[in-house]
Amino acid sequence: MSRFVRYAKRTLSERVVDLRSLSWGLRLLAILGYACVGLMLGATLLLELARSQQSSVEFQSDALSTTLQVPTLAMVFSALSLALGWAFVLTGASDCARRVFLPVAAIFLIQWILFAPAEGVLAPLIGLGGILLIGTVAWAHFFSHGSTRWRNLPLLEFVAWLALMLVAIAGLLFGEGRQQAAIDLETALSFPQVLTAPFWILLGLEAVDAAVKLAREIVLRLRRWISARWFGTLVILVLLIKPIISFALILNDGGWWGIDLVVSLLLAGWALVLRLSGRLTVHAASILLALSLVLPVLTLGWSQPFRKTDLTTVVLSGAGIVANVLPAALLFVGLATYDVLNFGADFANTNGRIMPRGGRVLMYFGTVLLVGSFILFFLNARVIATGQPDDSLDLLIDIPFVVGILFLGLPYLAWIVLRRRRRLVSEDLPSSTT
Repeated sequence: MSRFVRYAKRTLSERVVDLRSLSWGLRLLAILGYACVGLMLGATLLLELARSQQSSVEFQSDALSTTLQVPTLAMVFSALSLALGWAFVLTGASDCARRVFLPVAAIFLIQWILFAPAEGVLAPLIGLGGILLIGTVAWAHFFSHGSTRWRNLPLLEFVAWLALMLVAIAGLLFGEGRQQAAIDLETALSFPQVLTAPFWILLGLEAVDAAVKLAREIVLRLRRWISARWFGTLVILVLLIKPIISFALILNDGGWWGIDLVVSLLLAGWALVLRLSGRLTVHAASILLALSLVLPVLTLGWSQPFRKTDLTTVVLSGAGIVANVLPAALLFVGLATYDVLNFGADFANTNGRIMPRGGRVLMYFGTVLLVGSFILFFLNARVIATGQPDDSLDLLIDIPFVVGILFLGLPYLAWIVLRRRRRLVSEDLPSSTT
């Protein structure tokens, strides 16, 4: 157990934002960013699992032309996630060059028009006041970007942007009726939909990367536990059994396992040819085994959006995971967490002239929170007639995710096999013939 704890600590320390070179203000904001993302991801699952026990608001959706029901807590959490997301994005963008900040400010101006309350005594004041403030900040940034004042007080700037958004939230939730607030919030959150497509495509690529790293870890463990003499025999045995498992899954789970069957037969044949010719080294056997382990994960990933009631959902339900949680909530939470610890850390730990590290850190956390605000609301907004999310949500999530796996993930896997095999299997251990 202690060994696992040490391994988890070491792995986590390598996959978080390096705070040592950041100012104390940026450090606090980075820690706050992790906390906010964690809260948002936890709320996504909790709201989904406890949906039947929550008070809800019914409203007529203008975008979907149907009557929806959304939990009050989902409205609150999504509004807070939207506010926090924009506060992080704007604070980070102000550290970047004009070519980054000014487009972000223009996008936020559109978001503000959609987000500011439409009814209530203070609605005109909030709406016009926000527009004037945004315009003033953009003008000041354009003419004084060279000054270090934009980077010296990130906490103060973050609090100012957050306060502006919280004023709008207060006007939305308390200055309007619950139904009108839900309608306005739906309109405001339709804007972050633009961000969801590239984010889900990225998550599809992250799914492939996660599968590669998981397979690499399993193969590395086996190579340490099993001698080179027996390792090749074990690999051949696994590769010969794998097509049988794939065929059984075709019969009991779906035809999407056909690709897995074909590739499994090819890998088994390749391994036998290498063994008979005396060229099956430990390294070659490791590559074949790793590919055999990666493929089922990818099959589950790209086929999951199209599944109904089948073997996989039955097994997941038996494990305590309700079938209708998949793929959106569970998939989003798992892959978004992995993404923050993988791509997010790599992106935030890179410095640049146009986008300095401080700006990257805050903008990435803000982007995740903006996407989360959309997911929190629309994943929990149910069509009254069916009790399920609108079908358009499946298109917004499933298609980009599958595109990410098939059109980015598979070429990425091929690139690893051809050019970066060390990412798939370790070369630190002996590679003698098995």
